[in-house]
Amino acid sequence: MSSKRALRRKSCEGKVQHETKDAAWAAARGTGGGVYPYRCSFGPHWHVGHPRHISKIAAQKRREGAL
Repeated sequence: MSSKRALRRKSCEGKVQHETKDAAWAAARGTGGGVYPYRCSFGPHWHVGHPRHISKIAAQKRREGAL
């Protein structure tokens, strides 16, 4: 069972919501690259973000830099 904190972190609260995949792709193109649209797990819309494996690598690099 997930904690309430984990559910809030994964929710779409605070994220930009796009009505269609095409709208999300248009927003992704305007960022300069490295982000992609994905379907929201909590509703019928789309978000734009980094691929999960890229986010994990970036987080690991931040942790190593903090040591």
